[in-house]
Order: sequence, then C-alpha cells, then structure tokens
Amino acid sequence: MKKTFLHIFWALALVAMACGCEETPADNPGGHDGGETPSEYRWHFSVKNADAAQALGVFVRDFDGGITNGEFHLDAATGASFEIKTDYPLTTGGKIYAYAPYNADSKDHKAIKMSIPEEQTAGEAVMPRASVPLVLADPKPDSTITIQMLDLASTLSLKVYSTKDTGEKINSVSFTSETPLAGAFSFNIKGIDANQPATLALGGYDAKCVTVSTGITVGTDADAAVAIPMVVAPGSYTGIITVVTDKDQYGIVVEDPVVLARAAVVPLTVRIAPRVSQEEGGSTEDFAGGELITE
Repeated sequence: MKKTFLHIFWALALVAMACGCEETPADNPGGHDGGETPSEYRWHFSVKNADAAQALGVFVRDFDGGITNGEFHLDAATGASFEIKTDYPLTTGGKIYAYAPYNADSKDHKAIKMSIPEEQTAGEAVMPRASVPLVLADPKPDSTITIQMLDLASTLSLKVYSTKDTGEKINSVSFTSETPLAGAFSFNIKGIDANQPATLALGGYDAKCVTVSTGITVGTDADAAVAIPMVVAPGSYTGIITVVTDKDQYGIVVEDPVVLARAAVVPLTVRIAPRVSQEEGGSTEDFAGGELITE
C-alpha cells in the first residue's frame, strides 16, 4: 500500500514538472503595445508653403527630449516633406518650430538670425519663412505631421520693356529706397501668432538698396516682358529703380509710394526710354530713363 502511494506521488510530481516546462504565450511580449520599445522613432512631416531649395531649421521642445536648430532638407521627390528620427517618443503638448533658410548660428528660437539679401539672383530662393508654432496632439510614429510656413517678407514683381526692340540684355535691376527695405535681422519664431500681425513684423534691417541680377532680354511690350522677382521687407517705399543692361543704364523715379504687405506680390512695370540729350543749367547731358506704367 505504501509503495502504491509513493508511485502515485512521484507520477504527479513528474506531470507537474513537465507542465512547468511548457512555454506559455504572452499576451503582451515586452510589455509595450505588443512589441519591444523601439530604439528609434521616425516622424514624418509635410510642409506647406515650402521651397525645396531652402533647408529648414527645426526646434523640437518635448518633455522627453528636444532638438535645437536641427538642419533638415526637404525630400527631392516631393519638395515638401522631411523626416525626423528620435530615440524617444514625441508626446502630446510637445512643440515644434521651423524656419527657413537654415542658419547654423541660430541657437535660440526666440532670436533666429535671418536676412533679406541686398544682392539677389532672379529665381534664387531668398524669402525668409517661419512656421506657425505647432503643438503636438497624440503624435504617432510613421504618421504625417503638417507644418505651415509663412512668408515673412514681400515680393516686387518687376517687368522691364522698351518700345524699341534693341535686344538689350538686363544685367540687373535695383531699387534704392529712402527707407531701409532689406538686410540682416533677428526674429522670434516662438512668439508667432498667425492671428496677431504684430508678431510677424520685421525690424532691425538697415539696407536701403536691393539689386537683382538676371540675364533676360528687355521685353518689346509689357505683355512680352518677363517678371523679375525682388524680395523686400514689408513697407511703403519711394526711391529710384535702376535698370542696367548690356548697352546702357536707366533710372526711373518712384514718386508714389509702393506699398507691400507681408507675403504680398506687387507687380511693377517699367518702360525704359532711349538715351536723349537735355539741357540743364546751361549744359547738355545725356540721360537714359523711363517711367512706371500703372494699370
């Protein structure tokens, strides 16, 4: 009887040991939403009103980490997207700020170093831009986060033509103003409020002349003339437009103020006139000029 009892005991013990060796499926392996904690997170961004030729400067302010003035280039295929990789998840309430073009010396998002170049080239991306501050709401890796960029300056769209088809090539067009309209300045991208225009106002620049280099031909009429973009600060300006061609130089006086709001594109059409002789103060001088044509 005792032997029978012992046999039953050892049999039960062996069954228990065998059951303990079987692998039990886990409901949540790793304990992180069905997988191990990622060592890298990818965050996809779509950028509105971007220029692929301009690198972005990006600041990320999050509870678990951050990025200070990271340089990011827009995807060549889309021209309006980029990706950020982090070793921590972005969280609700985190903030993202962006600006363009990137400046390596901008370490404080309350004082980004920007400029409206005094020397520009037609077609070159020189418009300073900043994003509407983005507050994250339940961000998910591999989802798309949208950033809205705002133009901070304005654009003069200049057309130059002549009633005489001389075939002249335009080397440059300049606008010399009585008040500053370009130059270096500092800008607080953290303080932007799209509903408060004062937070988008520029200041501190001191250049009174902007020159755009080009190589287009003077138009034979206003419709045939090719527009030359000139980026300037928002404001109201009078002064002189100077057109330099491969044959001559023309000066056109701007008497009535040209008013430019932020992000506006204002067309100006200039008709250049051939050089003539005129008497002034008893002497004769050659003068090449023209006039603004208003619609």
